[in-house]
Amino acid sequence: MKLALFVFFFSFAALAAVSPQTKNSLRNSAVLTGTGAIRGGLAGKGFSLLDLNSKVAKSQKLERLTVSLGDSEFQPHRGSPGYFHIENSTDSKQIVINFMQAINAKFDEKALQKKFASSPFVKSTRMLFDPETQTLSLVLQMKKQAGVRVVSVNGNKQQTAMLKIDLFEESLLKQKRTKR
Repeated sequence: MKLALFVFFFSFAALAAVSPQTKNSLRNSAVLTGTGAIRGGLAGKGFSLLDLNSKVAKSQKLERLTVSLGDSEFQPHRGSPGYFHIENSTDSKQIVINFMQAINAKFDEKALQKKFASSPFVKSTRMLFDPETQTLSLVLQMKKQAGVRVVSVNGNKQQTAMLKIDLFEESLLKQKRTKR
């Protein structure tokens, strides 16, 4: 068991070392263009995924995913989101969102697929759970290459902790840079 955990975490460390871009989003937000990874959050006693919502901008160049996080008993999570690792692979056109210590989710793979039915970015989805490592993974197969922006939102008395993940056409960044 300890060996399996060591191999699991070592493989993530190796993956991060190979990735051209690896960013720690503990400072609240991070942007990733091209192949690479973003990680953040804090380890805890376990948590759950309460909901995932998708909202597309009118221009169809930006899609915001909001993942609401709860504690292990599906109650609102106060404080920092649990540990996450998001990898963007432009070669395989997929984004993998790993939630470590995620014990369960209030939605299943079929519901996840429905949430992305009209997405301009996501072609298909898979939801995987590894009970040994308590990792819940959302695999997004992309229609086209996308940049990723992650904002980590702490939970408080008014709202649960959440991750806001923006999928965007990388041309949006270039437009912002030229306007300055």
